[in-house]
Amino acid sequence: MGQFSAHAGKSELLRWLGGLQAPPKKTWLTHGEPAAAQALQAAIKEKFQWDVAVARYLDTVELA
Repeated sequence: MGQFSAHAGKSELLRWLGGLQAPPKKTWLTHGEPAAAQALQAAIKEKFQWDVAVARYLDTVELA
């Protein structure tokens, strides 16, 4: 029996992000193993040239 996951993979996330009407001012990745989050960060930067960061444990961000 194959495994099932409710999580999207990198290609699905990139496709979903590509559907946004306008790019976000900043994109924060807050979930996943560090290596996977960094790989997604690099892919977003390469494909969209967005400002994207991987959040670290206990990071805080002020939203304006």
